[in-house]
Amino acid sequence: MITINEMSRFAKVRYETVRKYYNNDCYWYDGVTLAKFCYVLECDINQLLIYEPSQTLQNSKIHG
Repeated sequence: MITINEMSRFAKVRYETVRKYYNNDCYWYDGVTLAKFCYVLECDINQLLIYEPSQTLQNSKIHG
């Protein structure tokens, strides 16, 4: 287990940013930040993110 403070230090990412990711309080996800988390945790991106389509996306039409 790693604390928010430790992740902040090891990944060189602001504490507040790590806290927002931890609490799932992000509006968007930065690839560089996620790469730093993967490096610190020695994991793949699919171990950090899970895609769950929202009802809104399932009912919307994509126009091309």
